[in-house]
Amino acid sequence: MRENICGEIIDNVPFIPAMIEDEGLSIDNHGTQNVMVDTGFTGDIAIPLDLIRRMGLSFLLYEDFELANGEVITHPVFLGRVLVGGLLLDTLVVPGEWMIGMTLLGRIGDELSLDFRLGCVMIRGMPRQDPI
Repeated sequence: MRENICGEIIDNVPFIPAMIEDEGLSIDNHGTQNVMVDTGFTGDIAIPLDLIRRMGLSFLLYEDFELANGEVITHPVFLGRVLVGGLLLDTLVVPGEWMIGMTLLGRIGDELSLDFRLGCVMIRGMPRQDPI
């Protein structure tokens, strides 16, 4: 079974709803934290460093990232988990502003659509595990 996640566009920036749960970051329509959808971010997900520390995520390695302006920065990468439609996925987490990148979007959805006129962002075809 597949489901859709609906977010909003604020000042021309797309956001999807998420929240922190015991398992990790949960992406669903009931989240209270806006997570920016960044099509220029090729990683999985970025969250503030203090939250990474509070969640006790395991450090994996340092990795270089190229920013839109061409600057290369080195960030620590941590192992985290994202809950999507009842499915728990391992994911790579870097410190930064709340944002979801294309690698994770490609794993969790079939289609990303932005409707600037209506102010709506939608990830279609996200996995959903039905309760047993």
